[in-house]
Amino acid sequence: MPRPTNPLRIALLAGLGLVLTACNVAGPRSIHGGRALYNEAIAATSSEQLLLNLVRLRYRDTPVFLEVTSVSTSFTLENSLGINGQAGLNTVADDFVGASAGISFAERPTVTYLPLQGEQFATRLLTPLRPRVLVLLANSGWAIDRVLLIGVQRLGPLVNAPSASGPTPSLAPQYRDFQRFVRALRTIQREHELSLSLVAQGPSSGVAPGEVGGEDLLGITLPDSVKDTPEYATVLDLLEIDGASTNPDGSLTIVCSLRSGAVGHGGSSPGGPLPLVTRSLMSSMFFLSHAVAVDEQDEQAGVVTTTLTKDGQRFDWNDLLVNTFRVQTSKDRPDRMGVAAQTAIRHRGRWFWVDDADLTSKSTMGLMQQLFALQAGDIRGGGPILTLPLSGN
Repeated sequence: MPRPTNPLRIALLAGLGLVLTACNVAGPRSIHGGRALYNEAIAATSSEQLLLNLVRLRYRDTPVFLEVTSVSTSFTLENSLGINGQAGLNTVADDFVGASAGISFAERPTVTYLPLQGEQFATRLLTPLRPRVLVLLANSGWAIDRVLLIGVQRLGPLVNAPSASGPTPSLAPQYRDFQRFVRALRTIQREHELSLSLVAQGPSSGVAPGEVGGEDLLGITLPDSVKDTPEYATVLDLLEIDGASTNPDGSLTIVCSLRSGAVGHGGSSPGGPLPLVTRSLMSSMFFLSHAVAVDEQDEQAGVVTTTLTKDGQRFDWNDLLVNTFRVQTSKDRPDRMGVAAQTAIRHRGRWFWVDDADLTSKSTMGLMQQLFALQAGDIRGGGPILTLPLSGN
């Protein structure tokens, strides 16, 4: 005769199996559900902070940098198991045993913020970019015209809107010849070959580029194959140098120096390297902040500076930055107007955004985030740490 089934035993085994199964899947599922979401949140807010600070600079408001230094979270698995029963007084049929089991998960994230401030961070923010930073960016896939437009304000006789390296100037800057120069370089880079490199100072110096006491010399090398192109002629004409080859393979290396006393013309010619003036991280941000569109009422109220040309006409900053960066503005949120924004923030009662279809501006945002990481990404001190435990389920 088969042994009667024990309802209590079945209930206990079912509850135990449910708990063990939950323990096995809780960890992997928490990673699948949380890692991508935290990644997206940090990426989105980093872009929003950069855009917000650019808008602040356009309005001469103080930028603030808040870094997410850590994100930690704990998952709590809570389970319950209940048993109830009844014994009949008359017959066995009145007896019954019931069981209940429940499992709940709780997530408790903790986010730590660090305000970037203090002397060390300010020094990184205001120090002109070293040529090695320009070389690193250009050789990691960024277009040379974008790198030089953002990072350089003077190269040889060419100036790239130096007055735009700070708060909005009242007079239009000079930049057109520099734009022609970098566009010619971009065409050579895209259709032929072009390289940026650090040039050694020579065997007599005893100090390699980048070492303490040394000086980084920037070299722009044009291959021999481009000497018959109009872009090559444009580069030589604008820099006021001849086309004499400086390398055994017939290529021309145009050497540029950060040293303030470097004057004269030519690559490695007796005239010496071309003078080079780079922007700092802050001045690069000021430069791009002029691409922020502002409301006409703000200009009339004097909240932002209106830049004028020599003949007294309003200067359009899009002429300078149209192929580099653009930030649009409106009273309404961009999504309410049917616009897909890659990044959008609200400031002074208005919305400012970068259009998701504006690939040029999105590339510039990405370049600036890399530049910020190179210049200030290792700063870990100088301000109070703000840790926020957040509750969530």
